[in-house]
Amino acid sequence: MLIFPSFHHQTVQALTDLLALFDPLVAGYHIDIMDGKFVPHIMGSHPLTNAIRTATTEQLWVHLMVQDPILWIEQLHLNPGDIVSAHYESLSGNYKLFIAATHQKKLVPSLAINPETSIETVTPLLKWFNHVVIMSVKPGASGQTFLPNTFEKIKELNTWQKNHNTTLTITVDGGVNGNNIAQLKQLGVDAVAVTHALFENSSTIDNFNKLKKLTE
Repeated sequence: MLIFPSFHHQTVQALTDLLALFDPLVAGYHIDIMDGKFVPHIMGSHPLTNAIRTATTEQLWVHLMVQDPILWIEQLHLNPGDIVSAHYESLSGNYKLFIAATHQKKLVPSLAINPETSIETVTPLLKWFNHVVIMSVKPGASGQTFLPNTFEKIKELNTWQKNHNTTLTITVDGGVNGNNIAQLKQLGVDAVAVTHALFENSSTIDNFNKLKKLTE
């Protein structure tokens, strides 16, 4: 399982310092962008994301919690192979336009699913995506408690994959910590985004290593 550190409310200089610490340990980074419309809060920006892109060679996973994800893609300067997640609830049926926008830039299209949205609801779209994000908290705020029904949704998605002979990268975002990461690994989750469990105290790298050990 891959662990993507997710950074919130950081300056470019602070992020550059964190990237220097994490680059030898991680396969990539998760970046939240919130527009204050799809979710109540505003976080992240094109300039900040683009600055992170120039500061590391590792893969970026950009999570667009925004009302119009296609407009945001146009302003992001990402590398081929970077991941861009848009929410099923924000695509409003325009998922083919989102797919086209990501493919034009050689990005990995990713579908994020809110806690209240069932796996059954999104399965007609899954053949168009390479990557799925199961939200284990309500999107829009860090530090929330992991929702236990996430485990059942992962099982449902695994069953759907086996029945349809497909392979999706399954990821989880929200409330991931030492109490649940081993079970997520056991259920076949490929990657998780982690914020609060990394930054709850000053021992950031130690926190990462402890989580990593639980997935081995």
